Amino acid sequence: KAEAQLADGKHDEATATFEAISDYSDAADRAKDSQYQKAEAQLADGKYDEATATFEAITGYSDAADRAKDSQYQKAEAQLADADYDGATATFEAISDYSDAADRAVNSQFRKASAMLEDGDSDGAYDLMLSLEGSEEAAQALASDERLRLVALDREYQAGAIVTFGTYEQDDAVENGKEPLTWQVLDRDGNKALLLTEKGIDAVTYNNRKDYCSWRTCSLRRWMNGYFFNEAFSADEQQCIAETTVKAAHNYQYRVRGGWDTRDKVFCLSFNEVKQYLPEKKDRRMMPTAVTEHKQAYVSEISDGSSWWWTRTPGTSRKAVMTILADGTFQNYYVDLDLGAVRPALWVDLEQMAK
Repeated sequence: KAEAQLADGKHDEATATFEAISDYSDAADRAKDSQYQKAEAQLADGKYDEATATFEAITGYSDAADRAKDSQYQKAEAQLADADYDGATATFEAISDYSDAADRAVNSQFRKASAMLEDGDSDGAYDLMLSLEGSEEAAQALASDERLRLVALDREYQAGAIVTFGTYEQDDAVENGKEPLTWQVLDRDGNKALLLTEKGIDAVTYNNRKDYCSWRTCSLRRWMNGYFFNEAFSADEQQCIAETTVKAAHNYQYRVRGGWDTRDKVFCLSFNEVKQYLPEKKDRRMMPTAVTEHKQAYVSEISDGSSWWWTRTPGTSRKAVMTILADGTFQNYYVDLDLGAVRPALWVDLEQMAK
């Protein structure tokens, strides 16, 4: 009778019948087997929690304990297929000691982050992937996906931050190679960032002769967009530097025109831009590199070794240029003075950097 009930799928009735004759033959084991088959049927119907409970009720019989965990594993996989990433994660974590459930919990969150990325939530996806320590999938995505790389760059290149970009000889020890250039982020315009070198990276005259000149015609402009541009940046880095309209910087105090607008990759800040981005004297003070000192740039003994640096705004005439002194105040010097340091400025395109 019990066997017939079992064959008809009447598992609980078969169990009761077997238990009533538990002292006969293998009836006691067949009672448990009836519940085992019930649990398998529940699992086949997608009733994962019911199957788990049934298996757990006969723990100790056959592999029921493992099948209880496998029921939850299958539940988690079903949740994952339905895009219930958090539900799948919680289910996998509850059986973290079973099979690869712990790894699958992490993978569930990775898939959640991937879905967020495809839905346009790059910031949320970045934060979630960053939290998945030990996930090779997340690490690879963070390193290679342009959308995630852009998020990282966007956060790194915030106004006021110090970043590295390019290389240039600075420690005056050519044998050990060029050093990374450090820059202060002055401003943001969408996915572009305005950078200014943190130090005076070289000693170069504004113009190689004491002639009337402007930013458009001076030799420093040619040096920055020629020698420095090619010496400091790789081909890929050069692609990340945006060509910019550099506005002619007029000196209204002395009624001296600053020439015409130019299109440049690298440039000097104007007098007004220095006041805008570096409003305090202490912010304008700048230390020279060893190379700059070696080239006899002026170094102030009373201002902790600071140097003065060029702007692109003319001074009292077009033979002079406004400069930032070692103490952060302003002065104008003749364009051919060879004691000044240079602080190149440029705009970088973060989208291009992310590629």
